[in-house]
Amino acid sequence: METSDLIKRYGNINKILCPSGFFVMIREQDGNDDGILSNVSLNKESSAINTFIQDIVVWAENGQSPDGRLTSDQVLELRLKDKYFILMSSRIFSLGPILKFQYDWGGDQEQVPYEEDLMNFIWDYSRPFPDPESKDYPFKAIKPYNEPISVTHIKRTLSTGKVVQFKYMDGYSEQYLIKLPEFKVDVNSRLVARDLQLQINEEWVKVENFKVFKSREMMELRNMIEEVDEQFDGVIDLVNPYNQDTVKQFLIRIPDFFYPREI
Repeated sequence: METSDLIKRYGNINKILCPSGFFVMIREQDGNDDGILSNVSLNKESSAINTFIQDIVVWAENGQSPDGRLTSDQVLELRLKDKYFILMSSRIFSLGPILKFQYDWGGDQEQVPYEEDLMNFIWDYSRPFPDPESKDYPFKAIKPYNEPISVTHIKRTLSTGKVVQFKYMDGYSEQYLIKLPEFKVDVNSRLVARDLQLQINEEWVKVENFKVFKSREMMELRNMIEEVDEQFDGVIDLVNPYNQDTVKQFLIRIPDFFYPREI
């Protein structure tokens, strides 16, 4: 569909380049989106954000729907940094870059107002991402992926010679972790969520029992994954001006991220 046709159908649209290197077009948020994001049933299923993304992305370079949009499966296949970049870009495009909100520290203190500039969390991926040693390094920004979206699994060889492959964290990985019963959550859950596989006799075997790895191999594996697919969590530190206590806040869980009381 031509851009002019999208504008006629949806009004203002914005073309953005995602961290994986593909373009999408998003429309402005509207009242129906508020209904999706606040839908009790969708939130219980942990699918409200995914439904929201499928609605606001009106065209994608890799869209498989007849009209060029992302299918529900493709939304779940989005790598997490692509997903959160779309959310950040949508918020900035629709409601502006400054997130104003208040935090209740409890006790007799009044709620404290805060501001966060969301432009610090995104980047123009048509430009090279700065070197970490650069004085202008954007520490908060979502870093680009090194591999194109067509690459689903990363193959690596451990120092002991074992060959493994794992996928980038995506919506399916996230859903797995969210729905995992608390008594089953452990340090290895994120490896299972990444569809970790071990090559045995030239066959890929899904790892479900970690006894096949020694502790040193597990350490190497976790460090390797962190280096290849460093996660963006969108967490900020709030400081209590009264006593300098700090608390971490996940940006998109702040109500004013989607439903601002002030812009």
